[in-house]
Amino acid sequence: MEYWQMLSYQINTQGLTGADPSLREIVLGVEYIDTTNNYSAGEWFVLTAEEPSRTWEFDPGSATAGTVFYQGILVSTDGSTVTPISPTVASSETKTILVGTGVPPLYTIAIVPVQVDWTRISTADVTIDTNNFRFTSSNTAAQYISLDSSNYSYKVVYTLKDSSTTYTVEASPANSPVLLFPVLPPLQPVSFEVTAQDVSSLPIESIKLTVQNPRSQPLEHTFTSSQTQPYTAEIFATLTDGNWGLDYSYDYTVTYERGSGFAPFNSGTFSDVNDNSVSITEVGIREFALAADVIGGSSIITEVKVNYTSGGESRPPVSLPNTLIANTNYVPFESFEYWLEFTIYGTPPGAPGPQTGNYIQRGIDSSPPPYIYVTNPLQPKQTVFTATLSGNTTIQLTPFSEEDGNLGFPPQQKWKITGPNPGTQTLSVQQPSYTYGFQAIHDTTAGIKYVGILQSDNFYQFEAFTTDTSVTLTADQLPFSITIDPSLVNWQTVTEVQVEIWVNPNQKRNFTFTQSSGFKYFSDFYLVDQSQPLYSYEAVYQMLSGGQTRAQADNQIGTILILPPQGS
Repeated sequence: MEYWQMLSYQINTQGLTGADPSLREIVLGVEYIDTTNNYSAGEWFVLTAEEPSRTWEFDPGSATAGTVFYQGILVSTDGSTVTPISPTVASSETKTILVGTGVPPLYTIAIVPVQVDWTRISTADVTIDTNNFRFTSSNTAAQYISLDSSNYSYKVVYTLKDSSTTYTVEASPANSPVLLFPVLPPLQPVSFEVTAQDVSSLPIESIKLTVQNPRSQPLEHTFTSSQTQPYTAEIFATLTDGNWGLDYSYDYTVTYERGSGFAPFNSGTFSDVNDNSVSITEVGIREFALAADVIGGSSIITEVKVNYTSGGESRPPVSLPNTLIANTNYVPFESFEYWLEFTIYGTPPGAPGPQTGNYIQRGIDSSPPPYIYVTNPLQPKQTVFTATLSGNTTIQLTPFSEEDGNLGFPPQQKWKITGPNPGTQTLSVQQPSYTYGFQAIHDTTAGIKYVGILQSDNFYQFEAFTTDTSVTLTADQLPFSITIDPSLVNWQTVTEVQVEIWVNPNQKRNFTFTQSSGFKYFSDFYLVDQSQPLYSYEAVYQMLSGGQTRAQADNQIGTILILPPQGS
């Protein structure tokens, strides 16, 4: 027997000695148990006034992972009272056992590493108050500790086999005499992706994502221009109503390129998230860029402004190009609607004079991208007026373009572009045609209003619109047109209007209107010795709810048809 192998515990008592002893004897059983090595040793002691303390020594050999337990009884001096000593764990540090009168009771806590998934866990560290224990797949024996109070605090920390992930459970106060280990939840994959459209066009250096993994250390990932792939975070599930699910939080910080002058943007914390995938669409800025041909050079656009609402509130318009800053110019993560206003003044190439007006272009309705590239909405259009005449018959013609529209939100957002006015042009046998050039938003629907006088044996005045690229005028017919105005359509409940209009039921024409449509024109001719014919129409409204409503009228007179807000 080697001395260094001996274990020694000192047993001390109170109440057996002194001027007024309260105990006659103490019967105490001490036992050492090492379940790992399948070893135990024990001894009973009777402590009296003649021998109030004892030393217990034993040689466990290689079984050094055990615990010393003691229990027994206290016998009063007259033998009438016997008080039990509950099973208690002796301190392995002081190796001292104190029993007797006035000794505060100790509370034994058993630490039992059951339901630990050792296929996923490398170590399980337990702290009870200030006492530390470590368990591994090769060390799963229960451990015991005695405390002065039945209430205690504990922390269990699992370290997963990847050596970088931990899972922690804490409680205070706890009072169970048996500390059972918590179940390690499953890990569930959650995909994070920067889906903001055209984000590569913005001066962003990096987007740092931080995911608060429940009961574990935060997960971090940085997106850059060279690292744009989705990031998958393995997040511990949370048990709710008996089912595993997700409940996590995250935030991210956008850092901009040094020369941009923008301060970093933090998203703030998104809490109680249970989605399996997260799209990052808000990056702290909204940049409106202009194509090179929008302003300057031969462009007739002199200014572009963005009008917008953020969080339902109107903000002051801003001239472009420009960058809107979150929390300064707009509220991030709130609704954002915008429309562009183009101011037009200038003479297009080859046109007889200047065009003036303004054009309203509605932006993307929902989730507009943070980078918006504004292009020139104008495109050239020409209409050739040709007169088929004879003799001295002439047509005095005054054309000028008009393009009108109303986006339907709000009502004041009407737009109108008036084209060059070349003055009166005379068409005759000698000069039978005239070409009118201008720039238009919608080249297929942009109208030219032309006022004229047909002079033959009599004078005949006419006024009409056309959207055609060629118009043929004769001496026996006069042009007329019906302007179809969608300004009153309720685009909050209507998605599209199909209009059918006719003079002759066998020659109907169809027009389609949406929220971004301008005015459209029905054009025809009638004989010079007759009056302008009556027209009829039917409008079919496609409703946001999925149904249809209709509006119709027969034998209408006039030159303008204002569509009702919706049908019935």
